[in-house]
Amino acid sequence: MCSSKMKPKEVEGLRACMHETVDEYCNQLNNASEDQQIESAQLRAKDRFEDVMLDTVRALYNDQNEESTPLLLEDQQELRRRFRRHTLEMEGPGDQQPGESLYDRVLRFFQRLLQHLQKVWQDVLTWVEEKTARLSSAVKTVWDAVKSFFSSMFSSMHQVFLSPLQV
Repeated sequence: MCSSKMKPKEVEGLRACMHETVDEYCNQLNNASEDQQIESAQLRAKDRFEDVMLDTVRALYNDQNEESTPLLLEDQQELRRRFRRHTLEMEGPGDQQPGESLYDRVLRFFQRLLQHLQKVWQDVLTWVEEKTARLSSAVKTVWDAVKSFFSSMFSSMHQVFLSPLQV
């Protein structure tokens, strides 16, 4: 069941693209005979998963924030950079276990991909938390300054208005 904040259109598009990517990877792996072809198929699958996830984050963010600023270009670039800085260890035909089926091999790759993506998302989430903590701190500092200003002003006004009455 989707969260009320998630747009089913974007999530369904993400799922459809991931299914398509899995199908393409399996077809490429089935036809691959050289290390280079397998590594290329793995790299394409990894890149496609990362790209569609980034596109979905951007679409969901922009849909949920129609009245405010879209995701800033530098934030989009930072997200992409954080995705790309993690590497996934590729494997070649020599890494196939004796008697291993294509299914087992595909499953092993996607388990590694899932672990890789978990590290990537943890890094992204940490960055977002740090960014929002800095923003929250800045907003709190400004609010504290505003409250202090008005408190001081009200105290001064109180003294100014009371002093003629006390004389």
